[in-house]
Amino acid sequence: QFRYKLNNGVWRWVEQCVLSGEENDLPDNVYRFYIFDIENMLQKEYGNTSVSDTLVQEEKNSLTGLYNEKFFNVIAQKIVDDENNNNICLLKLDIEHFKLFDEWYGRDSGNKLLEKIGKILTEYQKENTVAGYLGQDDFCMVLPYNRNIVDEILEKVKAEITSFGFSFGFAPAIGIVIVNHEDDVTYAFDKATIAASIAKKDPKNRVVIYDPGLHTKTDLEFKTISKFMRALQNDRIIFYLQPQCRISTKNIVGAEVLTRWVDENGSIIPPIEFIPTLEKYGFITDLDKYIWEKACKWIRKRLDEGHKIVPISVNVSQVDIYNIDIVEFFESLIKKYNIPSHLLKIEITESAFAEDTELVTNIINRLRKKGFLIMMDDFGSGYSSLNMLSNISFDVVKLDSTFLKTSNDIQSYHKTINVLESIVNMAKLISVPIIVEGVERTDQVEFLESLGVRYIQGYYFYKPMPVEEYEKITDDENNLDFRGYVMKANEQFRTRELLDQSIYSDAMLNTVLGPVAIYSKKGKHVDIIRFNQQFYEAVGVPDFAERLVNIEQFVPEFDRKKFLEMFDDAKQNHLQGATCVTRFGTITGNLLTFFLRVFYLGEQDGASRFYGSASNITNLATLQQQMRLIAKYASSSIAFFKIVKDDYIGLHFTVVAHGLENSLCMDKQQFEDELNNGRLYRRVDQKKLKHIQKLIFGAVKKKEPYRLSFELKRDDGEMVEIYVKGDPILDDPITGYNYIVSFSAKDVKEIA
Repeated sequence: QFRYKLNNGVWRWVEQCVLSGEENDLPDNVYRFYIFDIENMLQKEYGNTSVSDTLVQEEKNSLTGLYNEKFFNVIAQKIVDDENNNNICLLKLDIEHFKLFDEWYGRDSGNKLLEKIGKILTEYQKENTVAGYLGQDDFCMVLPYNRNIVDEILEKVKAEITSFGFSFGFAPAIGIVIVNHEDDVTYAFDKATIAASIAKKDPKNRVVIYDPGLHTKTDLEFKTISKFMRALQNDRIIFYLQPQCRISTKNIVGAEVLTRWVDENGSIIPPIEFIPTLEKYGFITDLDKYIWEKACKWIRKRLDEGHKIVPISVNVSQVDIYNIDIVEFFESLIKKYNIPSHLLKIEITESAFAEDTELVTNIINRLRKKGFLIMMDDFGSGYSSLNMLSNISFDVVKLDSTFLKTSNDIQSYHKTINVLESIVNMAKLISVPIIVEGVERTDQVEFLESLGVRYIQGYYFYKPMPVEEYEKITDDENNLDFRGYVMKANEQFRTRELLDQSIYSDAMLNTVLGPVAIYSKKGKHVDIIRFNQQFYEAVGVPDFAERLVNIEQFVPEFDRKKFLEMFDDAKQNHLQGATCVTRFGTITGNLLTFFLRVFYLGEQDGASRFYGSASNITNLATLQQQMRLIAKYASSSIAFFKIVKDDYIGLHFTVVAHGLENSLCMDKQQFEDELNNGRLYRRVDQKKLKHIQKLIFGAVKKKEPYRLSFELKRDDGEMVEIYVKGDPILDDPITGYNYIVSFSAKDVKEIA
């Protein structure tokens, strides 16, 4: 500790902490210094409340009737030093937002509250107990520790605050430290202050006992900062990229830059272990500036190599906005590396918008004028208002992944879905594209696509990956989408619009909705409790009206298990419901095949209720079985596909017969999945792929047959010659199929 002369000539006491050595991750002859201002702490120790060393204090504060700081410290220290006193604690009491209380109710009311608190603490001033007032809203006591007494004090102070009309906004918080005989009261007070500050952040627990681990945590934080600075100097801070994809084509439209710290042993240190510490101590801007420049340097490298690239986005934190002029900094990076500004997207967290809307709006407008694309990150994470979508000019909304974590509680589930729909619909009204983060499952993708969401980021398509891996994928421009982020206003029709009874008749609604019914399931018994005319006609069972109770008995035993499991699956998957292909017996003994889809509605009268549709696919099922037999003997796979139009011709396949199991070393499901997610094309020679796609899409556009052959790489590395034959068919009114395709693993010369 020593005194330090300020620029204005005033001397201040400071404490200097020096870190060195391997235990602090510092090499030989390298020292890191931290300097802390301790003037106020020393004033407390010597009983002063101002810079003057000669200030004379009254013994007690005239307003509260409690000892002033100097005399409190002297008396409290005697109590602590007395070896006859055991289990002594120091209590610090603080009123949250007391300055606001003064402004709200006036200085007189604030003084009145302080006076009442002083009287409460005076009630507990007995032997081995002393209370003090340190100014503002700071009260302290030294007393034998008794949690019941502490809770009583807290409740009495709460009651006094409540008498003014509010209790929560100005709630008291108490920090406690248990002291030993050798402890210094001044330093104990500092520990109690730390505990009180933690209590102020927790609305449920307003009394916190000081934990020595808090100092350990601080030591670890300083070590983290030292290691981080060393990693920064040694270029061990890198970035990964996570692609953002268009749902319909699965192509990459952009990617997010994500920071990674490579430890000396080569392992990756997760961001959660260092980002909060860097934010707490203000070092996050050093990290961000470093990563931003690395990203710009990488863009320049890719352009110099002759690659055509999609934009990448970097994150800007709330701290960055206050620390530096980010507009000026990004502009300098663009000029330094001579890159187009549209290739660098800037993600600003939603919390920054909410914290200082005027400042952030001004920054966004300046960035957009420079040509940068602005994204609101983590929209819906807790601060957002739908009003932001229309009041602030940004280009893309990134929706927080919490919206996808639906609850098993049906009411909470419906609320979440309604909020998500509202956000998407409002974004459509103002033509702002949405990217949903954290997408992992097929049902989530299908649901988001049904809402009109076009872009997703998440494990469903790609995990965050090293730059080298991203480069390998994007070297092939067929994996990229250069159209950017687009949202057409009001492009989709919402089904709930049909529910306006003043516009549509029951007959029209039934025609639109098709065959639907309400099911009730209790245990292993399923009843149909309501159905429309279309459902009755679709089922086509003569004695249907007599088969509405315990309908599982009319399902053959070999289908009954999956029929009942369908309802259980629907309860677990609120978004997409569940489907099942099953057979029902008729009075003639024949079996009809149905495709069922059900959605869970909730519980009523001790039973689960479901909404469901049914399609009679007996003829189609018979045809599929016949085709399976044909394929089995022909050693071919047969598939139908339909055209999915979204400013691009995409193909959706359904494999109905599989005969290539031995040749391709994959089963039917894997074959179908790879056809639809585009991974099958990665097994093809990439130099020939563009020609193959051009041939297929050209024929499909003209509705012409096509024939082609190519080599395909199996999982075991062997190459197989595949012959493909595609023929247009009349559009199926139910499935929408446009083509039938056969895949044969035969030598092309033999076919010729």
